[in-house]
Amino acid sequence: MFGFFKRQPPAVAPAPLAEAPPRGDALVEAVLMSGVVLPPYPAVLAELDHLLAEEDFELPRLVDLVGRDPSLRAALLRVANSPVFGPRQPVSGLLQAITVLGLARARSVLVSAALRDALRDYGDPMLVRALWARFSAIGNLAASLASHSATLRQQADLAYTTGMFHGTGAFILAKRFPGETRVLAHAGRNFEDELQRLGAELGSDPARISAMVARNWHLPAEVAEAIARQRLGPQAIAESDTSGKLVCLLHLAIGRFDDGEAAPDWRHDAEMLGLDGDALDEILATQGAAE
Repeated sequence: MFGFFKRQPPAVAPAPLAEAPPRGDALVEAVLMSGVVLPPYPAVLAELDHLLAEEDFELPRLVDLVGRDPSLRAALLRVANSPVFGPRQPVSGLLQAITVLGLARARSVLVSAALRDALRDYGDPMLVRALWARFSAIGNLAASLASHSATLRQQADLAYTTGMFHGTGAFILAKRFPGETRVLAHAGRNFEDELQRLGAELGSDPARISAMVARNWHLPAEVAEAIARQRLGPQAIAESDTSGKLVCLLHLAIGRFDDGEAAPDWRHDAEMLGLDGDALDEILATQGAAE
């Protein structure tokens, strides 16, 4: 059904992304019927959403919720102490970490940490480690780019989440086709091309699968839309919408991560984000030092 995982000859290209895929539970159910296992939305995140929806919730309740899960606690402290935020003194407590990050970024970090736990067994351990090393670095780089962007400065949390979730389709493919996807662990700077080659060979579209995970995990609509549109060229991206800017941001982050430089069309992407070459070089240098 829907042909997401119908095997095709290698020459067949993935379905174009010009039109957004269908939304909602019907699509998720159709994919599940084809044998794909999407990671379930964790109960701790549902509890977090319920807490943050309250108008007058108290931060100690959030601290208590996060403190119950060692991996979530560690993720918040790790990000709060990263050079990106440049704390003058080490952050040792959850309340301080949430204050440094802000609620929006803190939630993005918690969602990404929960996703990491949920996808722990989605493939060979070496491949899972390689995928997370890649997506974590791209998420951090996307957040750094956004913090310097004239148009996305206030939405660095969306940028971070987009970078972290944009490749989750690779985990789903690894779960479904463990033998064929093992090559991704060693793809290096050719990762994007290799993933698209595998998608074509396996009759799937990794970007659309990643977008389904994003929607299933209740990510903002702009993030899910950007992830679905990540393979679009600059001519197909509307300059005025947030998802289009997130696509441009993702292009820059991936290009900088893979090649140490921007993609060939980086000037268009940078202009949409209010960035210049010097700013990109500075961000790349800072990111390299952080890693």
